[in-house]
Amino acid sequence: MIIRIMLALGVFALGTHGPATWAAPISLDAVDSGQIRYRDTSGCIQGGTDSAQHSDSLTSVGFSLSPCGFGTSTITRTSGYWIFDLSTVAAPASSASVSVSIDSLSGVSGALDLYDYTQTSAAALSNLAVGAVPVGVANAFENDVSSGNLLASLAVNNATSSGVYDLTLSPYALGLIDNTNGLLALGVSYSPDFSGALFAERIDFAGPAQLNLDLPDGSVPLPATWSLLAVSLAGLGFVRRRRA
Repeated sequence: MIIRIMLALGVFALGTHGPATWAAPISLDAVDSGQIRYRDTSGCIQGGTDSAQHSDSLTSVGFSLSPCGFGTSTITRTSGYWIFDLSTVAAPASSASVSVSIDSLSGVSGALDLYDYTQTSAAALSNLAVGAVPVGVANAFENDVSSGNLLASLAVNNATSSGVYDLTLSPYALGLIDNTNGLLALGVSYSPDFSGALFAERIDFAGPAQLNLDLPDGSVPLPATWSLLAVSLAGLGFVRRRRA
């Protein structure tokens, strides 16, 4: 009688639980971030010295002009990056987005853009020294994360409020995610449409960004199902031994 109950429980478990779904969706916090502020004085009639600084956390992106003579100005751009660890993601993503927490906006009229990063590896970017960096490095970084493959974009202006925004990633971004089994770097930049404040346009962030992935369902039985099935098989083997 006990053996029959065990077998019945195993059949019931398989019939009611069936295959379980897994990891759809999942969210990954950025494991690292940073920003590079690049001051370009090439457009200043009075001359000047270019400079660049790297910070080890992404707090803002922006664009500003500083007048330096009749009809001329110094341009300062602040761009950044988020790095995500995809080493635990095994299945291809069917869709993806990045959740961005905007703390405040100042004088903006343009777009918050996400681009792929191709200058160096994500690991090398993560290990970039904090403090002053060569202007050539900063210029190359700015060009890289403000051009190339646009992965997502969010239009912003003075009517945009603070809060969390989900930026849906492009099919190209899904390809990057699926082909990365380690660190993935996403460039973050602000593109002004030159109708904002110009002299000081900035987007401030609060907290780390999140990468949200929708993965296909898997056919992984629940642990409880495996346990009940094992008990049933053990009971079946006991019955056969007794009959023998």
